[in-house]
Amino acid sequence: MTEEQSSAKPDNNKLLKKATFHLLIKLAVIALIISLSLVFVFGVFRLGGNNMYPALKDGDLCVTYKLSEYHSDDVVAYRIDDEIRFGRIIARAGDTIDGDEQGILLNGSYPSEEVFYPTQILDTNLNLPYTLGEGEFVVLNDYRSDLSDSRTYGVINKKALKGKIIFIFRRRGF
Repeated sequence: MTEEQSSAKPDNNKLLKKATFHLLIKLAVIALIISLSLVFVFGVFRLGGNNMYPALKDGDLCVTYKLSEYHSDDVVAYRIDDEIRFGRIIARAGDTIDGDEQGILLNGSYPSEEVFYPTQILDTNLNLPYTLGEGEFVVLNDYRSDLSDSRTYGVINKKALKGKIIFIFRRRGF
């Protein structure tokens, strides 16, 4: 082995170590960006149950976007009683909700929905009629027979919202 060949070997090892170090730094930065995105921008949740049928089904994986403004008819994830739940916003700040024997009234009329869901009113902790304040939402399940929504828990505060559903991955059969 010549002197040139033996001196080139350590240089190759140094280059390999340097390249490996740079690769590990890049992977760490990518992992940090993904982690921060999942904490502050996006959320990933699995739906258990059919309270949002037909929009969402049991086992669906839902991706939420946390930086969005919330509007009526948005499907959202929210935390109540240390459990993630899903529902559709039907009323927000400034709206007045009330009820009669036929269902919920929103600003004096029945909410217009693509599919009409008969909705019974429960005796909630709200004194009806109730006008929602800033950062308050009324969230209902699409499967209205399941009463685990604002009819049971009252208004949902913006702090409890975990984001608007932007993508659904159907996991059935996995």
